[in-house]
Amino acid sequence: MMGSVLRLGMMFLLLSLFTLLACARAAPTATPTKAPTVAPVATATTAPVVAATSTPVRIIATPTPAAVATAPRPTATAVAKPKPSGTIVVLVPSLGTERWIVREQGAPPAMVEALLGLDPVTKATVPNLVTEWKTELKPDGKVDWTLKLRKGVQFHKGWGEMTAEDIKFSLTEYLKPGSLNARTSAVLDWFGKDPKNIEILNDYEFVVHSPKVIVTIEELVLVRSAVSGIFSKKYMEKVGEDVFARDPVFTGPFEFVEGKRAQSLKLRALGEHWRQVSEFAEVNILVVPEESSRVAVMRTGKGDLMDLSHSLLKEARAAGLRLTQLKLSNATEGFFGGMWLKSRPTYDPTIPWVGQDILDPKPTMVRQAMNLAIDRQTIVERLLLGEGEASNSAGFAYTPGAAWTNPSWKPYAYDPKKAKELLAQSGYSSGFEFGVWLLRPGTGQSAGPYEYDVTEAMASYWEAIGLKPNRVPIEYRPSVRQKLIDRATGGWVYMLGNPTDAAPWGQYCTLLGASTTTIHHGEHPFIDDACGKMIGELDFKKRVATALELGDWINRNYFMLPIGFVNRIFVLSPGLDWSPTALDSSVTSRLEYAKRTGK
Repeated sequence: MMGSVLRLGMMFLLLSLFTLLACARAAPTATPTKAPTVAPVATATTAPVVAATSTPVRIIATPTPAAVATAPRPTATAVAKPKPSGTIVVLVPSLGTERWIVREQGAPPAMVEALLGLDPVTKATVPNLVTEWKTELKPDGKVDWTLKLRKGVQFHKGWGEMTAEDIKFSLTEYLKPGSLNARTSAVLDWFGKDPKNIEILNDYEFVVHSPKVIVTIEELVLVRSAVSGIFSKKYMEKVGEDVFARDPVFTGPFEFVEGKRAQSLKLRALGEHWRQVSEFAEVNILVVPEESSRVAVMRTGKGDLMDLSHSLLKEARAAGLRLTQLKLSNATEGFFGGMWLKSRPTYDPTIPWVGQDILDPKPTMVRQAMNLAIDRQTIVERLLLGEGEASNSAGFAYTPGAAWTNPSWKPYAYDPKKAKELLAQSGYSSGFEFGVWLLRPGTGQSAGPYEYDVTEAMASYWEAIGLKPNRVPIEYRPSVRQKLIDRATGGWVYMLGNPTDAAPWGQYCTLLGASTTTIHHGEHPFIDDACGKMIGELDFKKRVATALELGDWINRNYFMLPIGFVNRIFVLSPGLDWSPTALDSSVTSRLEYAKRTGK
């Protein structure tokens, strides 16, 4: 009886959802047929190049200012294209807090733009809202960043042209309490937490007087729309932050139309835009919490784009759904909660993997045992269906094949017998209890919807060696995220997905490394020292050498729980062509470049 009720309830939920979808889209995509699955690999395609952009000039380590030839600065001439029509329906499990304040959580990439761009093929920094930039090292070790803006960039809804005043305002907003964006510390370090260090020369040119060399600014701040997304100062000052959070104004190819909390977000394509005008008139982002329900929507032809977990990959293939992927674009990695500096009030020496000192033999053996208990290859083969490979390093997504990844780093062995021996040697022959957070997909940091299943598998492996994990399903945002900010994760283990394309002095040193960062997973004086050296080092080879030392240290001390590098899977409707990149892999990104297939 109960099963019948549940099935009826699910049918009612899906029928209600389909009704909402029918109302949401202007032109439903064709219903997929069970033809052979089309599975193109999402190769990194280069976005259309904006004409007449001058080559950025970067002067590093030149105490005496050098003469720089200046070319005419490009003007943001609106791209003229046929009028957008039709609708893209994107299915997501959650939209986070739904407060579209960049300093808090960012905003959907379709609405916002970063100061600089990143070529998806060469990974080179390219012009975007900023057309020219140079850096100059001063004799006292300070650095001047001179940046020139693209002329003619318009804010949404008639709020005028973007100027240097808007840039300064957008950056200095990070000084406000409650700036919980993961890159807050990087933004504040750039201008030294002093608004006077951002000097406006004219409407289209400004200088950031940075108090020190920080080699990660381009990677962590300037190319990320979720960090350097620029908004209208005039609009924010007129309506206030609470109104802005519900009705934002940015510069991207799509503008905000309407948001229904925990239900949907509607965006409208601009008829003119300096960079790219979408073929589609609207984007409807629909919140469908259950992944099986999202797959059902795609099967009926009512959706166009969604992330797909590996647990439903077989079902998607059998249904003939159209799939695309990013090869080894993400790493799934586990973290030991409570690995903080001893000076933290939340440092707890009673946690088995922490101890009186994190590097003492007993807590190190506990971490080693928990790593040796995991059969990574089986996880890749059975849970990820072969869509990935066991991770060769525990360095917070050290990039496979990159200069800072040592080929001698191998995945930790699967040796449950040795794991039990290590637990006995460390005084835990009968095991111990601890918490395991099972992060619900789509609730924040998780780069893919597979971490929940992988974490569950890890907990089972730990039970097999006598440990007693207590599983707790939970949302990353706001619950776990706030605990990371408060350094209150002691006694818990959890997993997150992270991109594999970031350098260790960027992604690693702002999330697992330097103890000064806002959102943090683990601290140690050795990591602070290594990150400090890398971030302040202009010589690439020297940065790599330090990164390799750090990677050796992480692996040797079993500081993390690396699992695997993972292919990220997406489902596309038959009528949509869309290609993600490593930097822009969210299903709400690069929608302005989406095309009709004619099917």
